[in-house]
Amino acid sequence: MSKADFSFKTNNIVWTSHPAYRNFINSLHVKYTKRNYTHSFSKYYLSRPENQRLSLDEILQKNVKIIEAEIIETIIYMKDTLDLSFSTINTFTASVFHFFEINDVILNKWYHCV
Repeated sequence: MSKADFSFKTNNIVWTSHPAYRNFINSLHVKYTKRNYTHSFSKYYLSRPENQRLSLDEILQKNVKIIEAEIIETIIYMKDTLDLSFSTINTFTASVFHFFEINDVILNKWYHCV
């Protein structure tokens, strides 16, 4: 797989050159995990309307409570509206938590079971 296979693409913005993306993707060792985490993070978090036009810097500077609320809303949407499996939702939460954690934004993880 090439580096381009792991690109975040939202509104024609490519995130692969951003240091936050490099921290995220380079901290993962298995290609399958890189692919799944990138897909899940991009599809369910970066594609949220309020995040589509933000840079990764702006996303990382958001208030932690706002980030947590977005994650909870996304989990509920994935579960109730999209009827996605526990595994898919777990991959989403793991990817989001990892992205923020590796970029020094500490989130509460109590809502894994929302």
